[in-house]
Amino acid sequence: MASSIIIHFFLLQLSLFSLSSLLASSQPHSFILPIKKDPSTNLFYTSLGIGTPRTNFNLVIDLGGENLWYDCDTHYNSSSYTPIQCGSKQCPEIGCIGCDGPFKPGPVSVEGVASNEYFIDVKAVKIDGNVLNLKPSLLSLNKKGNGGTKISTITPFTELHTSVYKPFIRDFLKKASDRKLKRVKSVAPFEACFDSTSIGNSVPRIDLVLQKGVQWTIHETNLMVNVKKNVACLGIVDGGTESRMSFTKPSILIGGHQLVDNLLVFDLSSSKLSFSSSLLVHNASCS
Repeated sequence: MASSIIIHFFLLQLSLFSLSSLLASSQPHSFILPIKKDPSTNLFYTSLGIGTPRTNFNLVIDLGGENLWYDCDTHYNSSSYTPIQCGSKQCPEIGCIGCDGPFKPGPVSVEGVASNEYFIDVKAVKIDGNVLNLKPSLLSLNKKGNGGTKISTITPFTELHTSVYKPFIRDFLKKASDRKLKRVKSVAPFEACFDSTSIGNSVPRIDLVLQKGVQWTIHETNLMVNVKKNVACLGIVDGGTESRMSFTKPSILIGGHQLVDNLLVFDLSSSKLSFSSSLLVHNASCS
């Protein structure tokens, strides 16, 4: 994995990265973690020293995971390593769904069980200021944990449930046509692709409307993906109707590309998210 892109996520009070459990002070501590983006998977990762003697491992950043997971069975040799056997007491306690080989995060929400992942209460979606016509139930979590809006760092691009994606892409393409964007052949996994020379600053604006009318604006840099010369695609894809990597299916899954150069602050004690939208608009960045 190699990339010249360095990004800093400022995550406050997150159990995943917090050092507060190791410190005597009861005050929360911020932890600034430099990460890189793997160009082959578009996932964010960091390097941590693990084992005895210490060896650096590249670990994918999973915002919704309680633990950092890595494969102990491949190129790993540590005098402090003790394998966990399937069927042992420790295996269900740590929530793994596979004890043989690479460990994976366990279920995050099952039939009303509280989720370890991060959901925000999106009330509406706007394209160029016009509210997308959606069934209100799609934007709410049901009793089984389906629906709603989740933030994920292990999903490269924002995914919309098909019931949300179809009206969204229809309206987006209409707005793009009105702005004279020249559409070109789709490039998988993206549907809406354009001649980048026709874009300029004319990409339709996307707003996620939260409680009390607060809006999270997704600007052009977080919307478009340059896939090849003179071709840029909308980095929002059809997520289908079935869940993947989870037992539940959100209606909106905000992916990593839409989080780049956005400052997010999670206040877990009051269940609040503070956000900046793109820092590039303010002539700043996270790098």
